[in-house]
Parts: sequence; structure tokens; C-alpha cells
Amino acid sequence: MPELFRVTTLGEPRAPWRASRDEALQDAIGLGLASWDRSKREWFLPVPADIERSGRRDDAAPARSDYRGEPWTPDHVDRLRQLTAKGETTDMIAARLHRTPSAIRAKARELGITIAARRR
Repeated sequence: MPELFRVTTLGEPRAPWRASRDEALQDAIGLGLASWDRSKREWFLPVPADIERSGRRDDAAPARSDYRGEPWTPDHVDRLRQLTAKGETTDMIAARLHRTPSAIRAKARELGITIAARRR
């Protein structure tokens, strides 16, 4: 089965499945969810928008909207590492992982991960 992509905001679909990430990004631009980064010369999706890949989660199971108080799964730890490596802030990571900023800071501290400072 080919991999498909779609734009989501806070985990909710905003556009249909597309055959490529670029097509999904075009949907995000059309919906006004993407911003242009002049220094990198590329489009990016600010929180809470994201491009979801089919197969990343079980489409039969409902999407979780809040993991507060739940144990960290290996997938969430991996996602935390990926987002911090991208330079995202605590608030951005918290929105993407549906956890509180304090939970993000505590887990990052536990794992020895440095989170980017807040952008001003």
C-alpha cells in the first residue's frame, strides 16, 4: 500500500489524503496553515498544524487528543527526541504531543535532552 499524506491541525484532518508530502504541503498553503521561512527558503507548518503520514497510527483507533497523566510510550519519546533535534520549543512540542509544557520539560530533563529556548 502506498504511503499517503494529509494536513492536520491538533490531530484533526483538514484536507484529503494525498500521494506526496508536497501535495499535502500545497493543501496547507492553500488553507493558510503554512508560513514561509525566509532564512531557510522553505515552507513550514507552525503548531498546531502537521502533515500526517498514513500508517503512522492505526486509523481504526480514534486519535488521542490528550495524554496528560498517561505514561510515556516509546513512540512519544522518539517524537520528543525528533522535535527537540529540529529545534522546536517546549510549547510547540507540548502542543504536538498533547502534553503539558511541564511534562515535556520533565521528560526532557530525565532523558538529558536540551530543548530550544523560546523564540521572541
